[in-house]
Amino acid sequence: MRWFRGREDSRTQQQSSPAHDTNADKTNMPLAGSPASGSPAAGTSSASGSPAAGTSSADASRAGVRRLHMVFRGEVQGVGFRWNALHVANNLDLTGWVRNEWDGSVTMELQGTDDRIARFFTDFNKQYQRYRIDYVIDEKDDIPLRDDEGDFQVVFH
Repeated sequence: MRWFRGREDSRTQQQSSPAHDTNADKTNMPLAGSPASGSPAAGTSSASGSPAAGTSSADASRAGVRRLHMVFRGEVQGVGFRWNALHVANNLDLTGWVRNEWDGSVTMELQGTDDRIARFFTDFNKQYQRYRIDYVIDEKDDIPLRDDEGDFQVVFH
């Protein structure tokens, strides 16, 4: 099951390729009640390829804060995707990382409150108003929070 771009407040789920939508205010994902992608490895540092995880049980009790592991596919390499994500995430005081994968996808972990994560996708898509890119969030999982990050970073293999 894939989640596609849609209007900011929509929670649209589609089974096939997305139609190219040219509306200016888009978001890439529903924030509440969305199903996990079924990726068994999400959240583990070896499977997700993230830097060493430093989770704590105190983090799990922080109300309204979540960490998402996402895999983006489509026009996501060669279009400034990672650098745009870095800029927007740091402006919103979100933590996490983003990196290009060898298969042409981009993997991201993003941590913050639901409202800031929603704002991330709104602001992120505004950067592509003049030059539209098509992409999907192919995997999206809630994973354990991390308390060892101070900002959002671009990570290289």
